[in-house]
Parts: sequence; C-alpha cells; structure tokens
Amino acid sequence: MLTEETRAYLAEQSSRRGVVPEYLQLLLLDDIYREQRRIRELAEDQRPQGLLWSMDPFVLTVPRGIEVRDGTKDIRLFSVTVMNDGAGSLRFGFNSTDRTPILVNVLETRTITFARGVIESLILTPVAGATPTVRIFGTY
Repeated sequence: MLTEETRAYLAEQSSRRGVVPEYLQLLLLDDIYREQRRIRELAEDQRPQGLLWSMDPFVLTVPRGIEVRDGTKDIRLFSVTVMNDGAGSLRFGFNSTDRTPILVNVLETRTITFARGVIESLILTPVAGATPTVRIFGTY
C-alpha cells in the first residue's frame, strides 16, 4: 500500500511530465488494493469467530443495562439467547431503548440472530413487580 506522501509525489510527477503510464498504474493498483482490503475486512466482520459469550444466572429486580464484553474487549454478538427460569416475566431489548422490547414469559427462551455481529448491549426490565432469574448467552 502506498503512503499518502508517495501518492502525492506520483500525482505531482504525472502533472509535471504529462501523463506517465507507470505512475498512473501504480496509483490505480494502490486504489484496487485498498478497496480489496476494505472488502476483505467487511467479509471478516460477517463471519463469527465461533466463540460463546455468557453470563452467570442472576435475579433481575430492577432494569439493567449490560455491555457485551469479553474481558476488556468490546465485542458484537451475532446472536443472543435470553432464558427466563421463573418468578415473573421480563422484557429485553438490545443496543438502544427505542426498539420495542421482546417479552420473555416464565420458563420461556427467546433467541435473536443476525447475519452480522451487531448486538453491543442488552437492556433487561422485569415486568411490574416480577423477579425473574435470567440466563443469557450469545455467539460472536
């Protein structure tokens, strides 16, 4: 990949000497390389690593926001499963509070799956006075 300084130099030399095919070829090949690299990075973002993210079961008594992290690294989940082991229903959403939350009744399991890793955070809310025990896991 050419540095910006090299690209500027080649462009300047081409404008001084007229059209120099070799310089234009270098610039064109560099453009192709950069675009190919960008496409490769996009393709890698659409392929899960095959790793499991999970939390220990917990009792939900108040609304709770959960950032999806693996140690100190932020990750994006391709899928998430929320299991309600009882003592009332809950609602969960992801990434923002402006989406309609999904209801998970007692002893129910809900799974959301995307073709890309887009889930960065979860928002869990117990339904009026309920204290559900929640298990959550996902893939990235």
